[in-house]
Amino acid sequence: MMRTNRVVLTLLLLSLAKPVAADYFFVDIETLYGWCRPYEVGSGENIGARCEGYLDAIADILVDGTPIHGYRACILEGVQMTDLRDIVIEALKSAPRTNSRDAHSWAAKAISDAFPC
Repeated sequence: MMRTNRVVLTLLLLSLAKPVAADYFFVDIETLYGWCRPYEVGSGENIGARCEGYLDAIADILVDGTPIHGYRACILEGVQMTDLRDIVIEALKSAPRTNSRDAHSWAAKAISDAFPC
């Protein structure tokens, strides 16, 4: 009886809960540069893991043959994450900081420019 009451109460509470809309987080160029900057300055710490994770996801999509905002890349076998990271960091140095929501397409362009098909 006690267990049944708990189950009913739990189901009642769950039915009253309202779904919360997810806040979408778009990485802007400035944020990506902030994540990648520790590598630029030569820090030996793994504080730029977000940079590598973000670029790894972009590279995985491109290697799969899926374009990102029309950008395609043919990344050669043997290219390491450090190579991609260095290419993107070099391009980030001169990137305009005006577009606030398109680091993914911007990174895809930088990789596509370095490894055109």
